[in-house]
Amino acid sequence: MRRTAMGEKKAISRRFATVLVVAAAGFVSLVAGNVASGAVAGSKVRISEAACTTSSCQITMTMTGVVKVTPTGTVDFLLGSSVIESTGGPCVNESMTPKGVAKASATCTAAGLPPGSHRISVAYSGDNYFDPSTTTRSIMVKRAV
Repeated sequence: MRRTAMGEKKAISRRFATVLVVAAAGFVSLVAGNVASGAVAGSKVRISEAACTTSSCQITMTMTGVVKVTPTGTVDFLLGSSVIESTGGPCVNESMTPKGVAKASATCTAAGLPPGSHRISVAYSGDNYFDPSTTTRSIMVKRAV
């Protein structure tokens, strides 16, 4: 907020280029975003996976904001440029599920991923407070027993 010569409070609007800082273990910090209409910079995105085998691999994207606003929007899960398939269909437009104040996640249970190391990307649609972003992480898929 800024005060005008008349003493009124006036909001200042600024725009920044998107900058991502990649840290260990699949974390990405949105340092500065294309800030518009109250978009929040400094949010953290984490991609995690559980028990990845060729028959089933649960991939979760969790976003934590730096303010008390819970992220909304949707997430697409990608293997290369292809949408990941699950037993229920493609993992596209998966809704963010609130996990408390300023935290939400989306999950895809992939089916049929080939064994080996893969680069998984999650594309977040953004909302009124959080900018769209894409985050990538390597996962290891083991052959189902």
